[in-house]
Amino acid sequence: MKKLVLALSLVVVFALSAPAYAHFQMIYSPDSVPKSKKLNLKLIFTHPFEAGYTMDIGKDEKSNIHPPIAFGEMHKGKKKDLLDTLKPVTFASLTNWRPPAR
Repeated sequence: MKKLVLALSLVVVFALSAPAYAHFQMIYSPDSVPKSKKLNLKLIFTHPFEAGYTMDIGKDEKSNIHPPIAFGEMHKGKKKDLLDTLKPVTFASLTNWRPPAR
């Protein structure tokens, strides 16, 4: 019985330690030290640990992009809608970076 428990435990450990090939919603700020209370944040859909390819948020299988339906903050129990502050950005990672046009 002990050998079975040990074998099952090893299977679970190895199964859970496999690398995760997932996409992440990254909140990125190009300012390492903010100079004011107004934060410059970019919402990037990517593989951040691999500096991987970035994708369009909300793109469906027909390549149509759907805007977010909600975006905001909560502070001390009060909600603030920030959806109207979102603007499209272009963000390049190490794998989809292109040099600037000359």
